Amino acid sequence: MKEFERIKDEKLRNAVLAAYSKYGYKLHFLPSSITGKHHPKDERAREGLLKHTKRLCHLLELICDGLEYPQEIRDILLTAAFFHDLGKVLETKVVHEVIFGRKTERRVTVSREVKDLDWHPLKSAELAKEFLEKEQVDEKTINLVCVLIKKHMGHWYQHLPQPQTELEKIFALADFLVSRPDIEIGRKKIWERIREHLIHH
Repeated sequence: MKEFERIKDEKLRNAVLAAYSKYGYKLHFLPSSITGKHHPKDERAREGLLKHTKRLCHLLELICDGLEYPQEIRDILLTAAFFHDLGKVLETKVVHEVIFGRKTERRVTVSREVKDLDWHPLKSAELAKEFLEKEQVDEKTINLVCVLIKKHMGHWYQHLPQPQTELEKIFALADFLVSRPDIEIGRKKIWERIREHLIHH
């Protein structure tokens, strides 16, 4: 995806590339919402999770432009965006593979074992830490990326860690906005929602 290139830090970009290389075949099958309760209609089918991730990256870049965040913060936010839902791949399994000459077709189905608690933010953070450590990213950056991921759904689920800092709130709000089926991702509407959220929280 061209969005990978927006991460200028080589170690962070390589960690994302490695994760998507390993789990890419599953991502081509996964919807953004396993329950079907949230997200726009076009994200509830094949490649929905990839569409959602791209939209989140786009919105975060608009926010970074508006708040004039330095590239270092952009890289951290985008890295967290690529990893934030990756834990959902651990809720899936390959049901069978069909080989056509040199081509292997993999069919993936969702096998959700945890029904009461939404655990994917925590699993996503674990995956992020694993790949970031392999690239020898510094501990401070790893912790910041993982905290953003862990807290991105705290406003929905009280059992998850809650966003507290400005970056945590912005990241969680951005994910919420791009997950709404009826939201218009326009600059004016985005800024109204972000300002309101930061003032009242």
